[in-house]
Amino acid sequence: MSGPSGVIGALAAFISKQVRAQVEERLDAAISLDQSSLKAAKLICWTPPPPNVYKANFDAAVWEGGGSTAACVIRNAAGNLLLAAGWRCGYSVVPEAETRAAWETVRVLHAYFHDKRVWLEWDVLSVIQDCYRDSSI
Repeated sequence: MSGPSGVIGALAAFISKQVRAQVEERLDAAISLDQSSLKAAKLICWTPPPPNVYKANFDAAVWEGGGSTAACVIRNAAGNLLLAAGWRCGYSVVPEAETRAAWETVRVLHAYFHDKRVWLEWDVLSVIQDCYRDSSI
């Protein structure tokens, strides 16, 4: 180890070894979860659409400190990911953020999948009911 490059190389190797050890330790801890906590977890599965139909799943999250994020994922019947997108939003309540997720997903579908059959799936009943009540939708 002579000169600065030797010191930098040794330092990089040391840091790499430390990071690898911490990652392995955390993985071991995660893997060793007791069985009771695994049994309590609810398994949620994606249900594919019929053949020749695409499925768009979208959702939003509102953060404690303010602001929100909306995202969508579009897959084909085989479950292959075709498109994923996300947006930062300024909303502080869930229905508004979820509505933004729906709006942005429809914009993406119009731009890239306008000639395809697409199922929409999301999880906020109040927003879904509002869409059905509005005759212009």
